[in-house]
Amino acid sequence: MKAHRKARREQAVVSESKFKKLIKKNLLPLLPGACLKASTGKGPNSRTTVTFRGPCTLSLKPTPKSVFHFEVTRSQPFAKASAREQVAEYNLAQSFVQSVQAIAPGLGEVFETDIVKGLGRRIVAGAIKQDARQRRTVLTIMDQMTRWAARSYEGKPISAAMGVNEDRGGDVEFRETCNADFAAVLTNGSDTMIECSADGKIRSYHALAAPAILPEYAPHRLAGLAEWSKGGKIGLSLNRSGEILVLKHSRLVFVCRRGKWSFLTHEPIITQMGCPQSRAIRRAVYSSALDASFARTGACIGIVTSGYVANNAWKAAVPKTADHLQALESPKTAALAQMIGCNKFQELDRRFRQELLAIDGATLIGHDGTVLAVGAILKIEGGSTGGGRLAAAQTLSQYGLGIKVSQDGPIQGFRSEPGVLPSEPVFSVM
Repeated sequence: MKAHRKARREQAVVSESKFKKLIKKNLLPLLPGACLKASTGKGPNSRTTVTFRGPCTLSLKPTPKSVFHFEVTRSQPFAKASAREQVAEYNLAQSFVQSVQAIAPGLGEVFETDIVKGLGRRIVAGAIKQDARQRRTVLTIMDQMTRWAARSYEGKPISAAMGVNEDRGGDVEFRETCNADFAAVLTNGSDTMIECSADGKIRSYHALAAPAILPEYAPHRLAGLAEWSKGGKIGLSLNRSGEILVLKHSRLVFVCRRGKWSFLTHEPIITQMGCPQSRAIRRAVYSSALDASFARTGACIGIVTSGYVANNAWKAAVPKTADHLQALESPKTAALAQMIGCNKFQELDRRFRQELLAIDGATLIGHDGTVLAVGAILKIEGGSTGGGRLAAAQTLSQYGLGIKVSQDGPIQGFRSEPGVLPSEPVFSVM
């Protein structure tokens, strides 16, 4: 039977136009900043479907024998999985091609739309795990979470957390258990979870404690699940906003928001921030932006470079001295200055940092992590477009880096020259 299915896939032909359309709709959105180049004939290696053609270019074709290929390029280099076994863009491209091969027999049929609709989940499952058993179990959990996201339990949204390990074991099928209503409230989506074996059997229940050192590249509310996902295990969480989060190696790797999957590459974002020089401060700001994103509070963050701190030029964007933390001219600044004390932003507890960012207005941080202002009302320059938070981030970009975290989740970072408002972000997340 397996040989028959393999032969059928090999016989299925994906046309050039169909493959191009699938790349545009299903792969490019997972690779921020990437674009598709026209087909340039046969690929560089007839035995592979995904090939590096330089650090910033990937060549893709649907089968090793295809007579055409497409190149996906961007200014930022694509990465292979590192020694730490992180999921990288190369894994994603491979999973995309494998997923297209799997659905190829159904392309051109009357049910093609339904098949293509599920391509995103296949790509995600294949990128995080090549083992077929685990991949099927991950897909089963994703589908169950999608069903739970569309319903409620006693009038409240459902949240849940599941983990998949590499072992076999257990006598109870996860799929069968989830057919009963009680399964929807067994876990809370953050620090309690059900562990499943690679073959989809329930193994145990876990109440997860947050580690002493919180993982930088996952929301702090999921610290316990992120810690559990070390060593090849996969954690999945459905939150009350209906988002599905996939974690591996202690970091958030994929997010499904409003039916659209996003791939998170954290270290390249830290590099693209560009300032301050301290990567420790960049990581602290980035992790707090993730926290604000998934807490759905939104945020506006400005990182002010050393020159603009030294000459106090940043105060032109924050004209009210009552918003300056060191001025102590309002109950807000007096109370916050007392709570922050001599600590730099990166030294504060992440929960406190998230709550500071949730205060209406902008948070400004100096190049060394000094908190300059919290909840500041900015003077917005003329010519800005979009909402208030976007305009504020664009204004702050003139002093170093401006970051906008939308209340519905996406994160954008802006840099610009003095007097020039940026039109495009230097990085986008989700």
